[in-house]
Amino acid sequence: MKITIQLEIQPDEVALATELISTLRLLTDHVKVETQAAAAVPPPSLPAASAAASAATATSSVPGPPHTPAASSLPNGAVSQPPAPVQKNAPTQPQPPAPAQMHPTPAQPAAAVAAPPARPQPAPAAPAPPAPQPASAGPPPPRPAPQPYQSQIQSFQALVPRLGNPATQEQAVVDIIAVLRSVDESYVDKVFEELVAAYEQCVFENPEVIPSGVMPYVMLYTRVPDDLRVKMREKLVSKVISTLNRKRPVNVDRSTFFGYADAFACLVKFEAVPMDGAIQTLSRLLMKTDSRCQAVTMLGKTVEYCGDQVVRVPESSLALLWRALGTVTEDTFQYDMHYILNTLHATMAAQSAAAAPGAIIPGLVPP
Repeated sequence: MKITIQLEIQPDEVALATELISTLRLLTDHVKVETQAAAAVPPPSLPAASAAASAATATSSVPGPPHTPAASSLPNGAVSQPPAPVQKNAPTQPQPPAPAQMHPTPAQPAAAVAAPPARPQPAPAAPAPPAPQPASAGPPPPRPAPQPYQSQIQSFQALVPRLGNPATQEQAVVDIIAVLRSVDESYVDKVFEELVAAYEQCVFENPEVIPSGVMPYVMLYTRVPDDLRVKMREKLVSKVISTLNRKRPVNVDRSTFFGYADAFACLVKFEAVPMDGAIQTLSRLLMKTDSRCQAVTMLGKTVEYCGDQVVRVPESSLALLWRALGTVTEDTFQYDMHYILNTLHATMAAQSAAAAPGAIIPGLVPP
């Protein structure tokens, strides 16, 4: 079979043509190269490889010894290596596979519209450090046991009498309050019971105090702090009322309870005993024979200290008092009744001549 290949080689393609011819000679020795007459004489600008290619055209196609082509120079100055000699009767080596073609990677399309630059966001505030957790408080330490109570009765017995003297009264008040404060609160009932006991011994049952009255002594109630006053009222009022509520004959010696009756009137004046409650207590005692002597004495001192408060109680309470006074018919109380009714009548008349109880009182006043 005969294959004819006709190539038109430009002067700058001589080097590549030389390479192609060398490759063909590797396949067969029957390669014939013919050059046109115009291309016989290479132009002066052609490299030496062009002249070598022209000389190769004169090679005969007659078989002969293997032809070893000379090394060709490439345009970039590199020297092409001559093909290896072909051995006769040697197996033909297969043509090396063509190099894989590299497919160009398509360029990424540009964004249609450029996005505006992102607005800088403010840096988030650093979280506040967690508040320190308070140490878990365990159960409160056990309260130490109070010291054994030390009786204050002797201190009160020395201080209470000084309340009756204007020169020593102020300091006595300060000292008594200091004693009350010095005692553990678990013994508050005990210390006030001792204070009341000192009042009984030094004031209420003391014959020397009766002429001047107990008002300067009971005045301590208005001077103690509020927290102490509550307990003093509880203990003192209870002792006074319980003593006056005992059964006694109508003609009993009043000196045995006069100090307590006087103290009751003082406690009403200082509002330790509400007036309305006092009227109800007096009315109840007046209606009983075995407590009438104490009731008449208590009412007489109450009218003396605070008669204007007596006539201001509700009409129902005042009417109850008038009915109770109507039960007092004993001659031993005649002087007391005159004093009580006349004082109340004068007080009511001074306050208001039109007061409703005023019409009742004149009828109760003896001629």
